Amino acid sequence: MEDCYCSPILNPGKNPRDPSSYRPISLLSSLSKIAEAVILKRLAEATEDQLIPFQFGFRKNLPTVQQLLRITEVIREGMDDGWDTGAVSLDIVKAFDRVWMDGLVYKLIELRVPGSIIRLIATYLSTRKALCHSSREFSLLGACNSCRNSSGIQGWTILVQGA
Repeated sequence: MEDCYCSPILNPGKNPRDPSSYRPISLLSSLSKIAEAVILKRLAEATEDQLIPFQFGFRKNLPTVQQLLRITEVIREGMDDGWDTGAVSLDIVKAFDRVWMDGLVYKLIELRVPGSIIRLIATYLSTRKALCHSSREFSLLGACNSCRNSSGIQGWTILVQGA
């Protein structure tokens, strides 16, 4: 697939000398964005009816705010009924960087996603390269997780792995 141009942006209040203080922003070509939209549409069509109903992130018409409202309502009802009520929240650091590609492909096969879509996603997420720019210097063209991270497909890969 397409290569990307990557520019690191310093997170507010972070140490500029620490590489982990930067968020990589990837700029993709228009063709890559169109390809991504087509892949996402086909992937959604192939998996939507197989995903758990309470997964709200990365799904059309199911924003995470709606899930927060649902959880708040469940907690309120539990408290009104005198139940001991609690919640656990998990934020996986660098989740996009840690998608296990072989596991993702296995999960897509399990979900009976057409092989052509699986091959396209695997290629799209594994063969991208980036040219990174920082302080008036450019890196060598190389593999780039931020190219995967900037992709809307990545959100679906996290979602599908949890299905």
